[in-house]
Amino acid sequence: METVAKQSKEEVAREIAGIYEMMAEGTLNWDDEKARSMWTKDGLNLPAYGMTQNREELIEFCREIALNNKWEILDYKPLELFVHGDMAYEFSLFEHNTTPNDGGETVNTKMRCISVYKKENGQWKLHRW
Repeated sequence: METVAKQSKEEVAREIAGIYEMMAEGTLNWDDEKARSMWTKDGLNLPAYGMTQNREELIEFCREIALNNKWEILDYKPLELFVHGDMAYEFSLFEHNTTPNDGGETVNTKMRCISVYKKENGQWKLHRW
């Protein structure tokens, strides 16, 4: 039986923050596999503005945004994190700007997020967003 070392809440928080760093990098240099690597195989996006997206729909949605816009993360501010075994729940604030490559106006979006992370193959990944 494999023994898994318990991580501190601070260690989990650092790993989760790394997901947002990968997200920021991915908007500048899109890579489908890197984008998939941030999500569990059964990950879901649950947007307030539309339909639930499964992992592949989400990757396609993000690809379109990344390739057709300049997308800039302005702020990611974690507020609360709860870790329960291989699941973690985070309340955060997230702000970004999106400017269409065709010269349209920049849109500033500020969101309150409830994110669920799951440890998969030894790494924390987004599970529900």
